[in-house]
Amino acid sequence: MQLCPPPPQIPNAQDMTTTVNYQDGEKISILCKEEYLIQRGEEIVCKDGRWQSIPRCVEKTPCSQPPRIEHGTIESSKSTEERKKRSEPKRYAHGTRLSYICEDGFRLSEGNGITCNMGKWSSPPQCVGIPCEPPALIPHGVLSHKLDSYQYGEEVMYSCTEGFGIDGPASIRCLGGKWSDPPPCIKTDCLSLPIFNDVILIGQKKESYRSGEQVAYKCPEYYQLDGSSFVQCVNGKWIGRPTCRGISMKFLNLFMKVPEVK
Repeated sequence: MQLCPPPPQIPNAQDMTTTVNYQDGEKISILCKEEYLIQRGEEIVCKDGRWQSIPRCVEKTPCSQPPRIEHGTIESSKSTEERKKRSEPKRYAHGTRLSYICEDGFRLSEGNGITCNMGKWSSPPQCVGIPCEPPALIPHGVLSHKLDSYQYGEEVMYSCTEGFGIDGPASIRCLGGKWSDPPPCIKTDCLSLPIFNDVILIGQKKESYRSGEQVAYKCPEYYQLDGSSFVQCVNGKWIGRPTCRGISMKFLNLFMKVPEVK
């Protein structure tokens, strides 16, 4: 059986207390200095008169700025003033762990942090949009499609039952677990005709009129129309106001004068 001599001094390792000879199979633990990291095991073994599995102490490489993620930022315990004082890009020591936080309406997909390992950051998490539950129904409204849940940014369309119409944008969007404000369904039929002085309805009066439908008026004898003769039903309201004005006496006398027969 061959004995081993004192073990070699490994660069950047802590000093070891050694003896003259070591038995076959005897092991010694190796510790690196504070700013160094051990590689290829943490022990050396005496075998056949030689030391086996000799490790290395390599310098701990710091990391540069952590990766950015969409809709997320690094969570910092430092005050705003302290962050402003940093004039140079910060270096992060090996083993440093940083955590991410997401904007409102987003959440981390898995985990929440990254770790610096010999100059490289581990893969960062992602901030994903919070899904929405089915949107609320609106009076006289119908949804374009209904699901158990909706992804961030997904849209649904509203339509209205007969006699009603959408007032504003017809779609709503899922944003961070909440829906944008739904539009109202407003009554689009006009149920009664407006009352105007000195005008006469042309045609039969109806109980209701659809949006877009027009009604014509005329003036009585010796009156002339001022403006359009039509009014139009638009989303439950009548648009337009025909007015009849009396014909002047001078014009009326001229109109009624009978030419003399020669």
